[in-house]
Amino acid sequence: FLVGERLAAGKVRAPRLLQHLYVLVAVMVGWVLFRAESFAHATYFLRAMAGLHGGGAPWQLYLSNKVALMLVLGALGSTPWLPWASAQLSRLYAARRSTALVADVGAQLALLLLFFACAIELAAGTHNPFIYYRF
Repeated sequence: FLVGERLAAGKVRAPRLLQHLYVLVAVMVGWVLFRAESFAHATYFLRAMAGLHGGGAPWQLYLSNKVALMLVLGALGSTPWLPWASAQLSRLYAARRSTALVADVGAQLALLLLFFACAIELAAGTHNPFIYYRF
């Protein structure tokens, strides 16, 4: 992926939507290659991700309310609206110093709360999503 980007650098710039899709595909393929036991397993998994293996379990079995919420939050968090909203809030808070301080403390507390929620979720679950334990 990196070699292809270097060869095409400066030639033509793709629209932002295509850039986001490219990064998404590159990261997903990279994760599969990193996790797979063999190249045959990686190609099997990539074909399954593309829907080229029939007879799999229907997606409705895996889509719970929690999974749907996480998919929506992940999609919102991966789009470029977050930096835009941050810039707008920074301009708004620049006029009032006390409001900016409260907003900064609130943001730090929200991140701390999110960290503890993630830690609790990981501790309560039986599946450990970290793949680095293999090394």
